[in-house]
Amino acid sequence: MKKFFKLFIAFFILLSLYGYGESSTRDEDRFFPSENIDKDMESFSAADSFSTKGIQYGLILNPLYLYEDNDRGKLGSYIINARLWGKVYLWDNAFLYLRVKNSYLGTTVTEGAYSSVESDNVIDLDLSYISSNFNNGAIVISAGRKFYSIGTGLVLNGRGDGGEISLSTSIFTINILGLYTGLLLKDNNPYGLSDRDIADGAKRTFAGATVSADFWNQKLYIFGLAQIDNGKEDETSKSKYNSQYYGIGIEGVLKDLSYFAEFITEQGKSYISGSDEKSSIKSFGFNSGIDYFFSLPLNPAIILQYSYGSGDKDRSSVKSPTQIAGSTGDALALYTLEHFLEDML
Repeated sequence: MKKFFKLFIAFFILLSLYGYGESSTRDEDRFFPSENIDKDMESFSAADSFSTKGIQYGLILNPLYLYEDNDRGKLGSYIINARLWGKVYLWDNAFLYLRVKNSYLGTTVTEGAYSSVESDNVIDLDLSYISSNFNNGAIVISAGRKFYSIGTGLVLNGRGDGGEISLSTSIFTINILGLYTGLLLKDNNPYGLSDRDIADGAKRTFAGATVSADFWNQKLYIFGLAQIDNGKEDETSKSKYNSQYYGIGIEGVLKDLSYFAEFITEQGKSYISGSDEKSSIKSFGFNSGIDYFFSLPLNPAIILQYSYGSGDKDRSSVKSPTQIAGSTGDALALYTLEHFLEDML
């Protein structure tokens, strides 16, 4: 039996340096970095302007060390991420946000099969967008490179170049978004579903909308998302994957308990692996969770989560007993960044 030893040491250091170019007071609009939805960067107050906020900036450092020792060799590596951000109000309730990311990969041990691993450095424009709100926040419009998310983030939760509009009324809220992933650096492009995507960087277009309604501390929502594969493909090896997602979800708070639940179904067209035969996509998924908080020192909590996605034992055959006849039966293809290493990278 092969002996395998893998030591994973990860530590997260968050360093934020705050400076205000022309604002002499500190208020509740301080920047708190968020890797997912950027809620902290929305503008809420009519008083938000350059004269009251000035220029805000900071630095975020994320170091990570990995060590692997197995029968193939040894590899010790470290990754240092540095994100430099800046935020400035252009006019009342409108701001420009920029963030540049530098990722350095270094090595300490390279033996055996890992002897060819070399140090590398990647610089990327992480975020760059303008956001503005109108009518006391009832309408929010943003455009540029930013994080886009739908529902719990299971079908979409990542960066892209596009735009987003949110309209809130006394009864419901509607959010419409569209983005393109082909301008992201290949090394920082997590949307790959095919060998072509991984080799060239996924070139996909997304468009979707969410309608939600709040009642008694609960929120019910429905959403739809479509994605189009704009990547190249060989005539002899078809690989395009076009799909649509529809879902319904609920989330809320009941005294000391918070919860969420979301159901998703996927449809579309894809090619059978290794052929030019095109067939239907039929799959579904479910995501849920419960958090219960105790009124005790240190605020202990019990957190339970359950997720499920349909799968396919043999994508090369549409006659497999695990699939619906005439469909690809593909595993639910999700565009989420909620993986530890991807967040750190």
